[in-house]
Amino acid sequence: KQAAIQAYMEWMPVREPKPGRARSAFWRRFDFGDVASILCLETRLTGRSEEISWSAEMEGVSDFAIPVKAADVMTRVTSDERTMLGPEQEEWLAKELKSSTAAGKAWQVLGNQTIMAKVRPPKFKAKLTSEQIEAQQNPLIQSLINFSQLGMPFNLDAWDGFPAARERLYQSAKFANARLVTVTGDTHTAWVNELHDDEGEKRGVEFGCTSVTSPGMGSYFNGVPELGDLFVEENEEVLMHRPEGHGFILMTLTTESVQGEFFEVSSILEEDFDISLEGTFEFTASDF
Repeated sequence: KQAAIQAYMEWMPVREPKPGRARSAFWRRFDFGDVASILCLETRLTGRSEEISWSAEMEGVSDFAIPVKAADVMTRVTSDERTMLGPEQEEWLAKELKSSTAAGKAWQVLGNQTIMAKVRPPKFKAKLTSEQIEAQQNPLIQSLINFSQLGMPFNLDAWDGFPAARERLYQSAKFANARLVTVTGDTHTAWVNELHDDEGEKRGVEFGCTSVTSPGMGSYFNGVPELGDLFVEENEEVLMHRPEGHGFILMTLTTESVQGEFFEVSSILEEDFDISLEGTFEFTASDF
């Protein structure tokens, strides 16, 4: 771990943490006039509870026992003791959110590593045709099709695996009267999500970006062009999902609005390529 952190600090154009803090304590804040504070989080190394993995938990479990096992896993997933940020960073974030809004910043932008929205897979056995199901030869997709019937979050590496910590973050945002804009990578795919706390109150929005080259989920499915729409249909918080393609998001923030333009490149293998605008989503301050 320490060797990896050293390599990261030597090769990436980022500042060292302040003296006296752990070298992995990368969290920090940047302010841009009265428009936004960007709060960069660290969710991998410092305070994160041990990951709970569906694949590890379900290994060797019989089909008959899967529902009971899944319920047991979710009891541990939802424990109040689980943390994504750790106590020190949670306290720092709560303080910075309050400081940002008190200073009149219009938006509080979270530089965040994993999807924050609540996301379940579509119930594929009901949504896909028999021909589509038969066409899936990838073992991971075959297991996901079966798992999807449980109606549970499937990515416990994301904030869905740390729901109590997510709720604490939302309550900090509520206390600070923050307008959260979360920007997220990790899944290699494009997302636009709304974020709600456990009371159903809107706490923010999320823009998820594609990877540069790594494949997303859509690359592992065979013949399911409607995959993204199925995720939108299944999840209240998901407004748009594009599980294939590569590109970038152009974010534009003013004191009145935040806009994300989703661009896609035609090829990642050729020197000559086209760039197309696949969608634009805008939220205004009055939406919060």
